[in-house]
Amino acid sequence: MKMRLARPKGLRALALTVCLLAGLWHTPGFAQGKRLALVIGSSTYPAWPALDACRTAVNGMSAALRRAGFEVTERVNPSNGQMGSAISDFADAVARSDAAVAVAYVCGYATALDKRIFLLPASANLVNETDALSQGILSRQLTNALTRSSTRPGLILLDMVALPGSTSNLPLPALIDPATLGSKGFVAVQTVGALPAGTTDLAASASAAFTPSAMDWKVVTQELRSKLPSSARRAVLVHDPVATAASMQRGAPAAAAATADPAGLGSADMRRIQLALQRLGYYSGKVDGVVGPDTVAAVRRFQHELRAEMTGQLNTEQAARLLKDSQ
Repeated sequence: MKMRLARPKGLRALALTVCLLAGLWHTPGFAQGKRLALVIGSSTYPAWPALDACRTAVNGMSAALRRAGFEVTERVNPSNGQMGSAISDFADAVARSDAAVAVAYVCGYATALDKRIFLLPASANLVNETDALSQGILSRQLTNALTRSSTRPGLILLDMVALPGSTSNLPLPALIDPATLGSKGFVAVQTVGALPAGTTDLAASASAAFTPSAMDWKVVTQELRSKLPSSARRAVLVHDPVATAASMQRGAPAAAAATADPAGLGSADMRRIQLALQRLGYYSGKVDGVVGPDTVAAVRRFQHELRAEMTGQLNTEQAARLLKDSQ
């Protein structure tokens, strides 16, 4: 009689683990490819109370994202230049890589000017409201970093604290442009007053949601929505990328094709247009005078704020307005 050798339990467990991981790897929402994350936290400011929770939040978010397979770029207490460079480098990395998904998280003080929200790095010390233009980072730059690739999923998380003595809430709806966000999720939380001890509520909830087997953005955004109710001290904005994608499939206009501008602008004029879009935070691509997809998307963002039809092509009046606003 032939005897069958028993398979060692260790090998059996290893085989089972490999099968489970293979199954997770091919489930929807767990796409293959590089995963990139940018995590920025400013906790020490020259003129405002320290935000110790932001430092803790950065540590927790970075650890959770690494466990979920992300390559994490982390910046703590950056200057304006360091924060801007980190966002620009992240945008380039997302654009040139085969990233399956990208996540950006920022924690720190924020302020608003002309219905635009500025994220304030650790070096910020505003004397006048207009100092936000030179010392802050326009929140749109973070959106632009992820929307360099319109087809890849992504998630933007903003943990913003109102400046001490601020009497008005940030215009959170201004953060969302569904036409350009596409498949990207967006969660913004504004806290008025002191942050809770330890980490922030957004960081704690998001860290728990970032697991290799639960990277479906619909699930993540819905979970954050349920765990982060608005209150007198907290304003919450959640954008669901799945709902946006569905609405676009039902007939929302797609990005306009890159064609010559009807305003009759030549290459030199288009470089001026691109530079103006860049100064206002709509564009992060090359200033080369070429009307490519990134330029078209930036024009559509500008038209969205004008409440004009988002054709992606400037008319003469819009071009003049853009150049004037950027001066």
